[in-house]
Amino acid sequence: MSQIKNISIIGGSGQQGTPILKALVSSKNFTITAITRSDSPSTFPPEVQVTRGDYTVSFLESALENQDALIIILGVTAPKDLQSRVIKSAAVASVPWVLPCEFGPDGASREMMDGLPYLAAKKERDEIEAWGKSSWLGVVCGLWFDVNLKNAFFGLNIKERTVRLYDEGTTVLSTSTLDQVARGLVKLLSLPSEKLLKYENSFVYIDSFHVSQLDMFRSLLKATGTEEKEWKVTKVPVDVAIAGGRKAFAAGDHKGGLDMFVGTMFKEGSGGDFRSKSNNVDLGLAEEDLDEVVSQVVKQVEAA
Repeated sequence: MSQIKNISIIGGSGQQGTPILKALVSSKNFTITAITRSDSPSTFPPEVQVTRGDYTVSFLESALENQDALIIILGVTAPKDLQSRVIKSAAVASVPWVLPCEFGPDGASREMMDGLPYLAAKKERDEIEAWGKSSWLGVVCGLWFDVNLKNAFFGLNIKERTVRLYDEGTTVLSTSTLDQVARGLVKLLSLPSEKLLKYENSFVYIDSFHVSQLDMFRSLLKATGTEEKEWKVTKVPVDVAIAGGRKAFAAGDHKGGLDMFVGTMFKEGSGGDFRSKSNNVDLGLAEEDLDEVVSQVVKQVEAA
């Protein structure tokens, strides 16, 4: 049996947190507590216990008492020191397992860290180990597939029928849907204690697909019932795109900086393809059907 029964989640009402919270509740394996600000308008399922406060250390320490695991999902507008405060509070409350705000690229890939230096600056895992009270579980899921495809961040714009390929569009990356990561977390946190220890202070790799931009494009053609000639296709050298994105990001233009993040994922040998590390089989997690997911995204975009 799993040693994890009581789980707290911070950020359980956002884009990433909502499907994770839903999956945890649906599993009926856990008692879930959502920790949120006292002034937050967020609502939660009736099965979820809700603890509201002002995120002071004393409040967080009290909220995290008797918890077996803590999942942290913070938005980009969260205070920069919030995660450190939460980690310290989890240590004081002796929470055995902490899942810091990772949920993205491979933090164990030296190539990825070199390409995206902002990732290397993350200190949360070190902080958890330094306090010596909790173990961390880092979730690597690549870029969120459904979110990025819907918003045209992969270079494929469904509404405008445009495609912008990095190089020839054939480089493969590993990517996950929101729901796949949610299912993976339920599988992970339901593991028997001896199997969960395999992931102690390390990363777990969850994925839905290993695909290139051209793979996505072919699937989009099916989902939209269109032909390639109906789309405007352009190409950009991936190194040129990354350099431009890095310059924009440094200037504070985060939207313009997308080429740094996405381009790095689609750069051959950058660490964006982590299929050799995938833990799907160990977790009993099946890959998803690309055409099915793309079709769902197309319906959402066309209905908007």
